[in-house]
Amino acid sequence: MKSIINLSYMDLKNFLKSIMFKVGLLIPIGFSLLLTCIIFKRNVIIDDFTPMLGQFLYITIIIFTAQILLKDILSNTDKQLFTGKFNRSEILLSKFFSILIIGVFLSLFIQIIAFLMNIIIYKKDGFYMFLNLEHIKIIFSYTLITLFVGSIMLLVVSIFYKKTKPILLVGMSLFMINYFNPFIITSCKELIISNNVLYLYSKTPFFKCSNLILGDYNYIYFIILLISSLIFNILNIIIINNKEI
Repeated sequence: MKSIINLSYMDLKNFLKSIMFKVGLLIPIGFSLLLTCIIFKRNVIIDDFTPMLGQFLYITIIIFTAQILLKDILSNTDKQLFTGKFNRSEILLSKFFSILIIGVFLSLFIQIIAFLMNIIIYKKDGFYMFLNLEHIKIIFSYTLITLFVGSIMLLVVSIFYKKTKPILLVGMSLFMINYFNPFIITSCKELIISNNVLYLYSKTPFFKCSNLILGDYNYIYFIILLISSLIFNILNIIIINNKEI
């Protein structure tokens, strides 16, 4: 366990110093503010802004979690990493733990932004409105969304390894699916696609991510994302342990 924590610490230490980390946090805020103002054509309202921030933070989650393993591969330190004193399972578990920590950080980050937006928009009332937010559920939501998405991206990186184009394609596909989930359901209904198909899709972790981002907090969704994350992580360990590096 100590070795996993040490590996994770080294990963996070380098990650927090990177330009990608700083830019990755600033871009979602900027785009969210811009699109909220354009779409709603009025002063920014926190109920409009927060889901929009969550949508754009999703792409940040994809990038942050993918680079946890991809940076070692692209910098050609993967052979040294996977053939050193730590076994491959320990290394991958440390990556999983790093993603968990990133998820906790992002869940706190979005609450800090919500607090600042509340204060800016609503002045003194904003503080009391912030206190009324479901803070614990928000922390669980974004931590588990990050863990789920990160587990998928680790698996994708493990499969394609140095082939960056497929990894980029999967990452963009995840973002598009999450962003357009509400439109997908509406379109399916208009096309009179079987309600059974819609029902099954609505039970997938991909759809549950969208629900949580939009504020539909449900403990069942948390369990679905956690179990899915563990399954993807187990598959990731199996693939890496059987891959020639």
